[in-house]
Amino acid sequence: KMHSTATDLAAPLFKRWEGNTATNRQPVIFKGRAICMSNGRIIVLDANPSNDVDGDGNPDDGLPDAPGSSYDILWQSAPLATPTSAPTCAEVPNSILPTLRPGFNCVNQILVTDGNGRVLVFDLESPPGANVAPLRTIDPPDASILGTDGPYPPTIHEGLAFVADTRSSGNSGRVWIIDLAQS
Repeated sequence: KMHSTATDLAAPLFKRWEGNTATNRQPVIFKGRAICMSNGRIIVLDANPSNDVDGDGNPDDGLPDAPGSSYDILWQSAPLATPTSAPTCAEVPNSILPTLRPGFNCVNQILVTDGNGRVLVFDLESPPGANVAPLRTIDPPDASILGTDGPYPPTIHEGLAFVADTRSSGNSGRVWIIDLAQS
């Protein structure tokens, strides 16, 4: 127990909203958004649904939500090859990856590994849409096979994404690296 402190939480956690997505991987909270995988798609929700993200005076941002819903879906990806990893997010200030927003580079990135072993890069700030395509699809160095509990989400460290998978030749594990600023 080095450098740890026991504490009691005095107040209960309060539920702010609840979505009806069938998440099959752990969600991520990043830059005021909740990012989850549901039925082979990335779903990006406003983590505070009463907040007006786009400043148009209407708190229902992105895709139109069902009347009276307590959640706010901003956008969702096109269907991905399943199974997918959990999403991973990174802020890449020196990114040169262009976005669908003219004049902007993809600084706030969402990465997910699909069922084919590819890493897909999405822009957190993608315009609203029900079938948003990845900005970049990065193939593994050579063929990979799906492990029993994979695919694994990329691990981010200092602007690099480390991707663990299993090579199809020799059935051995490996780690390959993506430079997020250049991708």
